[in-house]
Amino acid sequence: MDERGWVPVATFVDRAIVLSSRADRPEWPKALAAVEEGPARGIVVPSMVMLRFHPEERDSLAAWLEEADAFVSTPSRSMICGGGTQAVSATGRR
Repeated sequence: MDERGWVPVATFVDRAIVLSSRADRPEWPKALAAVEEGPARGIVVPSMVMLRFHPEERDSLAAWLEEADAFVSTPSRSMICGGGTQAVSATGRR
């Protein structure tokens, strides 16, 4: 995150199975709140599949990003609908 100029503001550890729905990720609402209420401008995850594996989640994530003027990023891919300089890390583990 340093090379992008992002400043972590919180870390959320998610122990759900990688292919779990976002509804099964207890830390997801906290990450959303960090963006919606500030101070975060986006969410960094190890893998995008964690947030949009299920087809119905793809559109809802894109809509939320647009509405929140936020971004989601992984080490290899970004889904940016807004922008910003701060990110919140949501770490998923099996």
